[in-house]
Amino acid sequence: MPNVEKHDNDNSLDLAKAKQGLSMGGFSPELKHVMQHVPIWYVFKSGQRININCESLKIEDFSGDITRCRQQGRRRIARWRLLNQALPAALMSKPPVVVFYE
Repeated sequence: MPNVEKHDNDNSLDLAKAKQGLSMGGFSPELKHVMQHVPIWYVFKSGQRININCESLKIEDFSGDITRCRQQGRRRIARWRLLNQALPAALMSKPPVVVFYE
């Protein structure tokens, strides 16, 4: 077997805890924010909106606006996850609603 090192910043431990919670009948409240997908909405002038936080979505972005919005949205989500890690389950805040307009 190959030697695999565990790093402190690796989320494999969090995923292992989440899988354990799933096998016990549900996720513990502390781990819901680890696996929760938070959409980043980009709304066009026509009213159509797309989730730009989806990795499988390929967007031709010649101006770089959508890429900039995606990066800003991911920073907001990362800050929200970081703040929720220190809070007890009862005090966890709701996921952020990230919306950008064209």
